[in-house]
Amino acid sequence: MSTETRGRLKILGLSSVTLAVVGSLAGWSAMRSVADAGVYITANIILLTVGAVALYVGFRRADR
Repeated sequence: MSTETRGRLKILGLSSVTLAVVGSLAGWSAMRSVADAGVYITANIILLTVGAVALYVGFRRADR
């Protein structure tokens, strides 16, 4: 994997995790029902999963 691709994965991972954190903070204050909570929680789980995988691949050692 090239250095450029690894850098892009790091950026994707960090931005996904940041978006999930900011979204959860904004989402909790905007929730009006249980259905809203389900949508926010599902979206944050997806963002955190994508971010975690991208960060893992971006930061793992290059010799693998």
